Amino acid sequence: MTATPTMTPDPGAFDLALTEARRGFDDLASQFSKLRATAGSLLGFTGVAFSILVGAPGKPLGPWAELLLGLAAATSSGVVLAAALVLKPVKIIPGPDVDQLVRWADQGDTRDAMARNLALTYERAYRDNRRKLVIVTRIHMGALAAFAITVLLLVLRMTGV
Repeated sequence: MTATPTMTPDPGAFDLALTEARRGFDDLASQFSKLRATAGSLLGFTGVAFSILVGAPGKPLGPWAELLLGLAAATSSGVVLAAALVLKPVKIIPGPDVDQLVRWADQGDTRDAMARNLALTYERAYRDNRRKLVIVTRIHMGALAAFAITVLLLVLRMTGV
């Protein structure tokens, strides 16, 4: 049986992998900021909708007005709770570990080997952080749904259903 020779990658072969890993990692990190910004806006929209639709019905409120107001208060509380969870700081795993880079260099790794290992490090951090982002995104979607239900309940209350 003959051994298959291993191919040595061309110099710079891992540069693209490292660039893409870093781009993906940075984009993922920015998603948390975007979700927080929209959660803050959602809190403001909820307050405005609640104050306008509760304060100025303009016509008879109908037999279900108290129940609809109670349900709207409950769903708007859900918006506040979900937004608070989205706004809560999330510790994300940083991509590179500078100490590890120094150890690789001290061990005599080539720049290409270091680029390869760093790309893999970014990918692992991306996967770990992605799980956290999925959870925060789901909570944010729940807040949006609660906001829509709140507005619908308040509109129903205002129209006298």
